[in-house]
Amino acid sequence: MKIKMLLLLSLLTCGDDSPSTDSALVSFECAHPPPNGLYFVSFDTLESECGPLSSSATQVSDGVVELHESAGCELVSKASSPRTCETDAVFECDDGTWEMRLDWSIKPDPLNEDQFVGVLFVDMLRFTGWTCTGTYGLTGERINEDR
Repeated sequence: MKIKMLLLLSLLTCGDDSPSTDSALVSFECAHPPPNGLYFVSFDTLESECGPLSSSATQVSDGVVELHESAGCELVSKASSPRTCETDAVFECDDGTWEMRLDWSIKPDPLNEDQFVGVLFVDMLRFTGWTCTGTYGLTGERINEDR
């Protein structure tokens, strides 16, 4: 019995002498940098009580969609993940009609540096007291500004 235990123990401790890699120390590199420039953004309604969102041209800076100043939005948090290549940005907005919380998650398309994909979650409160939430898939395609 003692021999079997020693054999089992030796099998468990056997292995190659190569050092193990701590996954927390592994460096990740995204195929493309965060989106920057003018993009045509299209929305797909994934789940929503708010209705569809219209496609539009919008400026994107360092992976964050720049919202029109009339929306009364303030960027409250921004985080970038080198592991997933995503940029998350949360805005709180009040345009006098709607109070909104917009949570954007955007990442560059690994196969096309002129595109990005993402998700937008919205939580909205109208001045009348009506509320809605929605989740939208989005795709951004760079607009060639040289035309």
